[in-house]
Amino acid sequence: MSKQTFLNSKFSLHAGKHYFSTDQPQGSYVTIEKQQINHHFPLHKHEHVELLYVTAGTGRLVVNGVEHKLCAGSFAMLFPFHFHEIIVDEPIEQYVITIDLSIMIWMDISSNDRNIAYEAIMEGPVVVDCEEQEQQEIAAILQSLQQEVSRESFMQTNMIVLLAMQLYVHFTRKAEQAYTVIEQQSHSQVWKILQHIHLHFHEPLSAAGIARKFSMSADALNRTLRLATGYNFTDNVHQVRIRTARALLHFEGLTIQYIAQSVGYSTMIAFYRAFEKYIGVAPGDYRSQKEVRTTTLPAPDNDNAYCIYSYISLHIEEPLSTKSVAEALGMNETKLTKLISGYFGQSFAELLTWLRIAYARAYLGATNLPISDIAYRAGFDSVKTFNRQFKAIIGDVPTKYREDVTCRY
Repeated sequence: MSKQTFLNSKFSLHAGKHYFSTDQPQGSYVTIEKQQINHHFPLHKHEHVELLYVTAGTGRLVVNGVEHKLCAGSFAMLFPFHFHEIIVDEPIEQYVITIDLSIMIWMDISSNDRNIAYEAIMEGPVVVDCEEQEQQEIAAILQSLQQEVSRESFMQTNMIVLLAMQLYVHFTRKAEQAYTVIEQQSHSQVWKILQHIHLHFHEPLSAAGIARKFSMSADALNRTLRLATGYNFTDNVHQVRIRTARALLHFEGLTIQYIAQSVGYSTMIAFYRAFEKYIGVAPGDYRSQKEVRTTTLPAPDNDNAYCIYSYISLHIEEPLSTKSVAEALGMNETKLTKLISGYFGQSFAELLTWLRIAYARAYLGATNLPISDIAYRAGFDSVKTFNRQFKAIIGDVPTKYREDVTCRY
């Protein structure tokens, strides 16, 4: 097993020990070592960044209690907060490259790239798998790095940092690609959770129950929703219920108690408390106002996809288009379309239709309004379009759906 080490300007290797030049900052170095691991490598951590690149064998890298499969082409990046061990299935051959944290500062020139790389490394996979072409490129870099650290030459510092940077970039690109996939899957799950809330808001809902349905913990559910929408599970449920209640309060024939029950509140105290929190006035005061209030439910300050979702929900009766929504939110249409596609896996038209159908279901279950009135209140331009799209999403036409709704009160 040979070890080659680079120090800032001078380096020496003797009896397995590093000897640092006293006229340079100690600890600023890159090392490369080729290892063969035949047995379990016990739990440990480092004070530097460590890149592991597997060339042969199989096993598992356990990082902070999470297992990651290792095989030829596996590439890992480990930071000081990663406690890790290696479980060997078949003898593993790997390169270990250590990079001092001070040198890592050199590796991010663009602030935008740095932010993306940081998110991918912190939130993305610890281990990535490289394709054949990538393996060949990494092998060439490793060979050059070995040669460079084994000899003193002009501008050696620059070359070794450059080669270490290439390895860092290879890993980070793969991690960013994998993180994008993970993020898209997470967005898809968020939308499924929001869809479930829209379809079942009138029922008793709990974070624990929804978490079980989506195979996650209640903490993970709240964290996932907060990251995507800016709000936890409880706030998301309240907002859907209160939006629906606001629409129903315009119908004088519906009592406030009936509305509270129809949108999922088991007590009047809970309904009044939530309504005043999100709207700013009591339900009776809201109803008594002659003009429709312009007050909107709170939305996150940043321009994430939930802002779009929230805006559409609050203006569902209006004729909406990508242009009108983008202008209202101060973004261009391309960005709006990309955010919706990335977070919800739908087009603008599909998201708009789905939300309109969700509100139409609330009207069908809580009021005796004619189908034509419900269609227009939900934002559809014709009853024919409403019937067709309602059946496509729900499976029944509106009249049949209304007949089948079980009376809960």
